[in-house]
Amino acid sequence: MAHPLSFAQDVTIQSQVVEKTSGHPIPYASVYTLRNRRGTITDIHGNFELTGLSASDTIVFYFAGFQKKQLRVSEIKNRVSLHPLEQLLDDVIVMADASLVYTLIANTKKISGNDETAQTYLEMQSFQDDFQLEYFQGYFNGQYDGYDIDDLALKTSRFGIQKTPTLAFVSLETSKAFYKHDFFKDDDLFPDSPFGLKRRKLVKKFRLVMNSKYMEENGDITYVVSFVPRKDSLTAFSGKAWIDSATNILTKVQFDIENASKFPFRAIHRGGRLQQMNMHITKSFDRSEKGVRLRSMDFDYDFIFDPKGYYDVDHAWIYKERPKDTSIHYRALPSYHIRAEAVLAAYNYNDAFFIPKFTFPHEFADYRKMMAYEDHEVFWSCYKTFRVGKSEEKEQFLLDPKTVTHDRLFKPSHISDVGMYEYPYRVWSKKRVYLREPSDSTLSEVKENPFEGNAINARKYHLEAQIFFEIDSLCDSLRFRTKTIFDPFQSYYYFERTPRSVAFHNVYFDLMEIYRRQLVTKLNAVEPSYENWTRIYNDHLNEVSRKMRTFFKEVERGTQEDAFLEWNAYVLEELKIDNNALFSVPDGDE
Repeated sequence: MAHPLSFAQDVTIQSQVVEKTSGHPIPYASVYTLRNRRGTITDIHGNFELTGLSASDTIVFYFAGFQKKQLRVSEIKNRVSLHPLEQLLDDVIVMADASLVYTLIANTKKISGNDETAQTYLEMQSFQDDFQLEYFQGYFNGQYDGYDIDDLALKTSRFGIQKTPTLAFVSLETSKAFYKHDFFKDDDLFPDSPFGLKRRKLVKKFRLVMNSKYMEENGDITYVVSFVPRKDSLTAFSGKAWIDSATNILTKVQFDIENASKFPFRAIHRGGRLQQMNMHITKSFDRSEKGVRLRSMDFDYDFIFDPKGYYDVDHAWIYKERPKDTSIHYRALPSYHIRAEAVLAAYNYNDAFFIPKFTFPHEFADYRKMMAYEDHEVFWSCYKTFRVGKSEEKEQFLLDPKTVTHDRLFKPSHISDVGMYEYPYRVWSKKRVYLREPSDSTLSEVKENPFEGNAINARKYHLEAQIFFEIDSLCDSLRFRTKTIFDPFQSYYYFERTPRSVAFHNVYFDLMEIYRRQLVTKLNAVEPSYENWTRIYNDHLNEVSRKMRTFFKEVERGTQEDAFLEWNAYVLEELKIDNNALFSVPDGDE
C-alpha cells in the first residue's frame, strides 16, 4: 500500500539566520512552514536547510527575544535578519527591589503529567582543536513530560569517526546525557541550578539579577533573569532564564559552567581522566494545551582528556601501562583538548516512529544498538523531513575515505585491530557462528554437576537469536525490514566445546532464520499496513517461541542423537546446510 508523503515537493532553500543589529548568527532558531509547521532549527552557525517545499510556502522564523518573521520561499536570500524585541524599561526594571526576581524563579515550578511523544532529531560533532573526530546523527521517539526528556528510543542513526595519530574519540552516551538532565533536581551528573529551590535556599545559594523585560507579539510579558552561584562556582550553573510573567512558565533557559566538578561524562579508556570540563546548555520550550513542551536543546562542552597511557612509536600501539620491554620505543600520550557540539530537536509531536522490534539485555548505548540495527540506507535516502544545518557539510565528513562509518566501525580498521566491539551482533549468513570458550573455572564447576537435565545444568547455557522487525513509510511506500540476529551479549555456553555443541549452536541459529523467512511470506500475503504487519509479527513470535522450547527440550544440547539429526535434516532441507556434517568428528579423533 502506498503512503504518499504530503511534503513531497521539489524546492530546497538554504540560508543563514542572523541578528539584524550585529549580523551575528543565531544558533538553534526555529524555522518552519506556516502551512503545516514542518521545519528545522538552525545549526550553531545559524545555517539551515529546508527541503520538499512548495514555491508558495511561507516560512516562519522565530527565536526567543526576537520578532517573529514570515517570508515567502521566493523572498528568502542568503541571510534572514531577525529584529530584537523592544525592551520595556519601566519601574519594574529600574525601581523594583530584588525580591521580584527571586519570586519569579521560586514560582517557576516543575511541570509533570504531560507524557507526550515526539519524533526527535539529535546530532553531535566532536573535535580535537579544529580537527573533526566524530559525527553522530540519529532519529528517536522522545518521551517528554513538561520540561523533561524522560527517554529517547532510537529509531536509527549513523556516525563516523576519524583518528588522530594517537586518538580515536567516541561519545557512546550522547543521547543519555540529554535525557538525564533535569534542572529541577540535584544529582551527581549535573551541576545545581536555582530551579526547584525554596525561596530561602534560593536566596542563600544564588544571586539573581533582572536583565530585561520585553513584550511578545501576542502581548505577553517575558522577563529575562540571570543567575550566578554565590559561592561554589564548580558545583552550580550560572545562566539566564526567560520567564512568561503571566504563567511563570519558562520559554527558554541557559546554563553555563567552567571547570565543573560534576558532569555526565566518563572516560572509557581505563585510567584516563577528564579535566577542566566546561558546559553550555540551552533549552527552548513551547506552550501547549498541556502546559509546556520541549522544542530544542543544545549541549556544547569541552574538556581536557588525559589518557594516562603510552604510545608505541614504531607500531602505533597504545599501552595502558608503561611497557616493561626496554626495546619498545614509546612515549607518554599527551593530553588533548576535546570540544563537542550537540543539539536535539523535538520537531513533531503529532506522530511517532515505528521503533525496531529488538530486545537489548539492558540499557545499551546508541553505538551498540547500531550493531543490531545496521545501516538503514533507504531511510537516509528517503527521509528528508528534518535535518539541522546544511546536510552536505555532514555528508562530506561521512564520505571522507579516512572516516570509519557505522557500517565499518565494528570491523578491523585503522581505528581498532578488532573493531570497536570484540563480539558484535551477527546477522544470519551461511558463515557459521562460534561462541566464546568458557573459562577453566566455569568448566570445573560444570563437571562437578554432571547430571543431564537437572536445574543446575539447565542454567549453564543460553542461546539468544532474535528476528529484527521494522516498518517505515518511505519514498511513497510502506515497507518492512527483517533480519535474524545472533545476540552475543545474552548467549553463553558453560560446557566444554565439542564439534556437536558447535553444530547445535548453528542449528539453533539456522532455525531462527527459517522462521524469519516464514514470517516474510506471511507479511507479503496480507494488505500492507502497520496494524496487519505488527499483528502478524507478534503472533509469529509467539509461535516461534513454542517451537524453540520444543527444540531445546528434544535435543538436550545435541546429546539426544535421533532428535538432533531430525532437526538438522530440517535445516538441510530448508537452507541446504548440513551442520552435522560440517562439524562431525573425523574418524580416529574420538
